[in-house]
Amino acid sequence: MQITREQQFIILGLIFVILIGGGVTFYRKCFPAVAEQKIIDLVPLKEEGMGEVVSIPDKQIVVYLCGEVRKEGVYKVKEGSRLADLIRLAGGITSCADLANLNLASLLKDGDKITVPVGQRVIMGGSEGIKKVNLNTASLDQLKTVSGIGPTTAQKIIDYRKTHGPFSKPEDLLKIPRFGKARLEQVKDFISIY
Repeated sequence: MQITREQQFIILGLIFVILIGGGVTFYRKCFPAVAEQKIIDLVPLKEEGMGEVVSIPDKQIVVYLCGEVRKEGVYKVKEGSRLADLIRLAGGITSCADLANLNLASLLKDGDKITVPVGQRVIMGGSEGIKKVNLNTASLDQLKTVSGIGPTTAQKIIDYRKTHGPFSKPEDLLKIPRFGKARLEQVKDFISIY
């Protein structure tokens, strides 16, 4: 049985449609933040009266959320919403977010721009603008935010402090068992003793 030229075109057309559909599905799975980001539409002009703008209902406000959230963007939320609601709507925070200086219970206002800042957890490659962790005052959790210091090492640092007193220089870390020069080089830009 031979396939006619017309049937070949139909088969090729179906293959093309399947490939396009698969490509769109792949794109949406690989880039969900772009595909699902909640960006409000610009407010259209009324047809009858040029220059008149359709108003946003009183029960909704518009806010811009950026920084260390999963989906940055401009969001339309109910009046009376709180920052925690907005962050939840944006898919939550990233692992680098620092919520310590944000009031998650604060009421949002129309036109707000809220930036979720980067926290102390760092990726090696530069320390400019990163808050350093004080070896002499940091808690276990604060020490663990330094890349290269895990829970066991953080506990060893605290134990050393209790036994020997405060660190006088970063190199004192070398006195901790299994804390070598390579690790000191890794963490030295992210720690302080003052």
